[in-house]
Amino acid sequence: MRWMSFCGNLARVGCSSRCPTLPLNPTQALALLLQPIGLNLRQISLVLSAMAKTNVVSITQERQFAFPPEILATLEPGDEYLLWQTDDTIVLKKITQPVSLDTLFERIEALGPDPDQPTEAEICDIVKTIRHERAQP
Repeated sequence: MRWMSFCGNLARVGCSSRCPTLPLNPTQALALLLQPIGLNLRQISLVLSAMAKTNVVSITQERQFAFPPEILATLEPGDEYLLWQTDDTIVLKKITQPVSLDTLFERIEALGPDPDQPTEAEICDIVKTIRHERAQP
């Protein structure tokens, strides 16, 4: 968050002759700072978005950690997560439960008939046309 404050202050103060228009928003200020390393505004926006959702947790002596309250608020009892670790990264990915066949049929039925569904006669014509094309050398 210090980085965001720095960018916000930079935007309020302005930044020499490289800034054609003032005031800058934090994303624009960061874009000017990171321009020499080749990041474009979209990439910087993605980085800032990820930074806004980033939390730091500490591991206790018992090798445990607690989720921050804002993350806990998004979790539901009974949800399952896939956990994997690679080098210095730990990832949690929510496991989505498969939809039952009955639920799938209910969803399809709720959609109603497909207005673009060809008639049986149109399907027969399509099949005849394809067979005729394939039969020709």
